[in-house]
Parts: sequence; structure tokens; C-alpha cells
Amino acid sequence: MAIDKLKKNQYVHWMPLTNEQIDNILINDEIDKVLYNFETSNDNAKINNTIKECISCKLLHNHQRIFEQAISAYHREDYDISIVAMFSIIDGLLTRYSGNLATGMKERSKQIFESINEDVPLNDDEFSVLILYMTFGATIESLSESIHFSQDEPRNLNRHWVMHGRSTRDFTALDCMKLVNCIYGILLIGNMQKEENAFDN
Repeated sequence: MAIDKLKKNQYVHWMPLTNEQIDNILINDEIDKVLYNFETSNDNAKINNTIKECISCKLLHNHQRIFEQAISAYHREDYDISIVAMFSIIDGLLTRYSGNLATGMKERSKQIFESINEDVPLNDDEFSVLILYMTFGATIESLSESIHFSQDEPRNLNRHWVMHGRSTRDFTALDCMKLVNCIYGILLIGNMQKEENAFDN
């Protein structure tokens, strides 16, 4: 299933997939190349639009300055700097919208989900909400996977290894794109949370 491949590769998505996208995902073993092309086709349209939406979102709050610095580093191809900055933003946003001051990413994301009615639509398309929930939940779980430092560094992005200075991998543009998508996923869920609270009141 195409969604399973997105989940496995830490790719947060929030729109229905076209038949062409599904075929490309299913028939290609090198899924990261497919995702990179998806983000950068039409003169980087997808990633540039996601960055623009993040910057214009009021829910980014006091993380906007560091987000813009992270994007500046990404454009300069200083991917290591960008990755560290974006992990700190993800941590901050998860705390803000879960109300949980603990450091566990998985637990905080679970609390955010629990605060939202499952029937709240995203752009009147409930399938988009389902895709967002599935890919975001799996991505957070993968990013926060606990792997002891005595073991080999995981293939996927790992917050624990990055933020504790143990990662020695060469970060890529796609790594940064994946974290931008994760940040935007939190903002989308935060917006649904806000709308849910407004409706309840």
C-alpha cells in the first residue's frame, strides 16, 4: 500500500494521492527518489508552498524566527544546521499543542490526537485527515524511536541521535523536506484542534 511506504519513510502527507503518485510509489524500490521528485517537480512547487504555508501560519508563534533561519540554512545547503533547528521546532510545537512538558515525542503527539474529534474534516475532505493522521503518527514514532548509542545509527532520521550529538550521517535536502512536512503536519493538526475548541465553546 502506498500509504505504508510513506509511513515507513517518515513522510507526512495531507492530500489524497493521485493514481500516478500511487503507481510511482508502489513500483519504485527507491522511494526517497520518488519523494524528492514529488517535492521538487515544477520548480520546487510542493516544498516551496509548504514552507510558505508554515511561515504564514499564526500557529507557528514564536518559532517563526528559528523556522526562517532553518529554511535559510536549507537553501544554502547547510542541511545539518537546518535539521537541528527543525527538530527543536517540532519539540516546541508538540509541547505547545499537547500541553505536556515532558520530552517524549510519541506521547505528546498522542495527546494532541486525543484532543481532536476524529470527524473534524480538513478542507472538507475526511480522507485527507486520515492520510495526515496515519503518516504523521508513524513519522513521529519513527523519529522518536529509542536506539541505544552503542548500536549503529539508524537509517531513518532520529531525534535522539541528532539532538544528543551522536549522529554522523550526511543529511540531505530530502531530510529537511521531511521535517518541514512534519512541522506543517503539526500546524494542520493544531489548527484542527483550535477549530474544535472554538466549536465546543
